[in-house]
Amino acid sequence: MISTELEVLLHRCFVSAREARHRFVTVEHLVLEMLAEPPVTDHLAANSINIETLRADLKSRVAATEIVAGTGDFDTQPSIEFQRALQNAILNVQSKGNSEVSLLDLLTAILDLLALSQANTHGILNNDLGPRRTLCRLH
Repeated sequence: MISTELEVLLHRCFVSAREARHRFVTVEHLVLEMLAEPPVTDHLAANSINIETLRADLKSRVAATEIVAGTGDFDTQPSIEFQRALQNAILNVQSKGNSEVSLLDLLTAILDLLALSQANTHGILNNDLGPRRTLCRLH
């Protein structure tokens, strides 16, 4: 259901968040790790995204993630947004009849959630959007 490269990326996200003692692994952790993957950076660059600016912004946001105090053992948990992005990627892939979620499928789900969040921020409700739109189509 999840591609090997995506599984490895998810593992890296949790390891990096745990090593930094972050209480949550966030979408920002996820996208930051995705920037190490050529298919993702190639796609973003093809859509005129400044990768270095994005990376710097994400590092700043990740650094602001809540930290678990002390030295004791703890479990880093996925944020609700992280879970939602992964769930949406899985559902989108299943709805197309495909069997495996790739990095680009997850990127599409993240961009869809970002677009929806921005629309809601600006007073546009879900039912005002009509058919589902993506900021930049991957397939």
